Amino acid sequence: MKKIVSCFLIAAMLLSLAACGPKSGNQPADQAKQASDQAKDQKPAGEKVKLSVWHIQVSKVYGPVVDAAVERFKKDNPNVSVEVVAAENDPYKTKLKVAMGSGEAPDLFHSWGGGWLEAFVKEGMVLDITDQLNKDNWRNNYFPAALSMTKFGGKDYGIAYDLGVVPVYYNKELFKKYNVEVPKTYSEFLKAVKTFKDNNIIPISIANQTKWPGALIFIYLANRIGGEQVFIDALARKNGASFNDPSFVEAGKKLQELVDMGAFPEGFNGMNYDTGSSRILMYSGKAAMQIQTSGMYSVVKSEAPDFFKDKLDFFPFPAIEGGKGDPTNVVGGVNAFSISNKTKDKEAAVKLLKYLTDKTFSQEAVDKAGRIPAVFGVKSDDPGQQKLAEMLSKAHYLQGYFDQFLPPELGELHKDTTQAVFGKTMSPEDAARKMEEKAKEVLK
Repeated sequence: MKKIVSCFLIAAMLLSLAACGPKSGNQPADQAKQASDQAKDQKPAGEKVKLSVWHIQVSKVYGPVVDAAVERFKKDNPNVSVEVVAAENDPYKTKLKVAMGSGEAPDLFHSWGGGWLEAFVKEGMVLDITDQLNKDNWRNNYFPAALSMTKFGGKDYGIAYDLGVVPVYYNKELFKKYNVEVPKTYSEFLKAVKTFKDNNIIPISIANQTKWPGALIFIYLANRIGGEQVFIDALARKNGASFNDPSFVEAGKKLQELVDMGAFPEGFNGMNYDTGSSRILMYSGKAAMQIQTSGMYSVVKSEAPDFFKDKLDFFPFPAIEGGKGDPTNVVGGVNAFSISNKTKDKEAAVKLLKYLTDKTFSQEAVDKAGRIPAVFGVKSDDPGQQKLAEMLSKAHYLQGYFDQFLPPELGELHKDTTQAVFGKTMSPEDAARKMEEKAKEVLK
């Protein structure tokens, strides 16, 4: 009997120890993952936090603004080191895609919102910062448009640090010399093109090697002809709309009409915008106009201050007679920062994000780089910047850049087909057909 009692006591003790031990066999998967993630994020006491930031502001006027924000952050957070990497637009896109796919993403990275960012969001690669934005009403610092392009499914995945709009820049001296009025309609615009061409002046300067500069013109034409709803419905696969819509075909035809008129410089599809080739043609008086983002405003101010002061001005893209598009609509977009979901210190990354998008950063971006702010309370004494902001404020709709708004595969095809239409190696009908075929594959 003593042996039996002893056996029962030993068994009870073993059961008691088992009950106090880990229940790995029954632990929910999400709790296990959370524990693993917490263990990964824990750092030895005194270890310095390391963050990396990738962006595209390579210009001499904007790059230092980013650097200054990082230095402010480092001064206030001495336990954090920050590596900043800047790259030109197109190489950056390729580099980031590779980094994201290989699990080597930077902690903070530049994006343009829209479909380009959404593709990473869908793969779970971007940190949801909705709660952080709601905390202490942080989101109320920003224009609604500054947050709309980085919001998906009601969640926030980034913050815009500036807004962009595309005007038509022109040389005031040339317009005056040849008695050309600032065009308000497309027929007046074509008349101006003919006048400059007849006087051996390049009507529209463009450097389209990287494809996106020419796409800006195509987007305006498509929007003015068919209105914004065609693009919205084609993207959403609604109401029978498609990228084979007549408005997209007609936009391609108008591009080729401009090519046939000799509106662009010779060899424009092989010229690089980043090296300044299209701007130099304007500075030298060889070209009259250029359709480009608001970022060009600050670049001209830095590169050619005399030209900027005495000759540069801009106007909205003209209305197309008979078109369904609202002539106040503008083509534009956002520059934004997002945080990788792979960052090892989310708290530090969110803090840095605040410095890269706060009022101090925005004021410097306005003062030194001529950007349009995304933050309330930023002021500018520059009449040109005020005019750009006014253009945005009057717009009933902001049409995002197609290559940034569409999913990456479709966005890249849009640039490829548009460049081919410019080069007349593809018909507008074939370009629209290829876009719709790819849209059926990519869009759900």
